[in-house]
Amino acid sequence: MGIDFAQAEFLDLCAALGGIQNPVLGLGSLTIREPAEQIGQFARLYGYDSLEKEGSVRAFFRDRYNIRDYRDCDLNGRASLSLDLNRPVPADLVGHFGTILNGGTLEHVFDVRQAMENLHRLTRTGGTLIHMAPLTWYEHGFFNFNPLLFHSMIEANGYELLAEGYYALKDVFPDGPPRPQVFITRRAGEPTSMAKPMHELLAGSELPANMMYVVALRKEKDAPFVSPYQVHDGD
Repeated sequence: MGIDFAQAEFLDLCAALGGIQNPVLGLGSLTIREPAEQIGQFARLYGYDSLEKEGSVRAFFRDRYNIRDYRDCDLNGRASLSLDLNRPVPADLVGHFGTILNGGTLEHVFDVRQAMENLHRLTRTGGTLIHMAPLTWYEHGFFNFNPLLFHSMIEANGYELLAEGYYALKDVFPDGPPRPQVFITRRAGEPTSMAKPMHELLAGSELPANMMYVVALRKEKDAPFVSPYQVHDGD
């Protein structure tokens, strides 16, 4: 569980759209998935003193997005909050957070419906839910997630879609660089030039391995969580 510097491109877009706000709750004990040497080089390049000293996600958010209140939750005893997302969250945390960051935790929670409701309740009105969810990860976690799930939750709960795209461990197009990349397919509600090629790729007969779906949703109203339904008329 964690983020790398390729995924920071998506987080930068979220921040530019007002989608990273204090306080931030990271799901799981998130780490920066980069070698220590590269973290140090990145920190020195941008003058990030906290990141150079700590090398942590908390320091990254402090330096890059001016987040002064970053917390994480886990059941491993190392996080600032002990939360089991399979169970309803405590009442004193409801509506408390400006941003929820799911950086690869939700697939490890068995009761996804309860977890989604928890994240909805933890986020204040006007706050943002940022998901980085596995799409084609074999033998990783309990689930892979279809973007349709998140689009259905947008419709059911009146979320605003701030941005979405896809993360790949290596380039999924011919002659691309062999390094992690993020492909933004929607920005501020509008499709980008990558929307069509990514749709054609993922609708094909062979899916690239180790891809993630990334999406940022703004909670627009103070209302109970609504589970979406799929109803087919048989045609």
